[in-house]
Amino acid sequence: MAAPAIAIVDVWKSYRRGQEDVAALRGISVAPNGEFVIYSARQGDSTALWQRSLRDASAAPVRGTTGAIAPRISPDGSQVAFMAGDRVLVVPIGGGEPRVLLEGQ
Repeated sequence: MAAPAIAIVDVWKSYRRGQEDVAALRGISVAPNGEFVIYSARQGDSTALWQRSLRDASAAPVRGTTGAIAPRISPDGSQVAFMAGDRVLVVPIGGGEPRVLLEGQ
């Protein structure tokens, strides 16, 4: 499976165009050490999170994040929190079984 394309330059150009495009920035989170980003990307009828290196541009899906949007990397860079439906979940950066943090009503 090929990684969905993302270009930081494209994200910033989108931001500068106007308020309606600010939402484009909500789908990306930069690691505290600056080595990688986590972003949400459409995959078929759903979304999922991907990890992309800022050193060599390699990318890999984050397992356990089907339906994910709005990623936020933890301060230590080991986990990523995200929204899926009406829930907030967290999963290790390497992927795995997500843990529910908040359940909506």
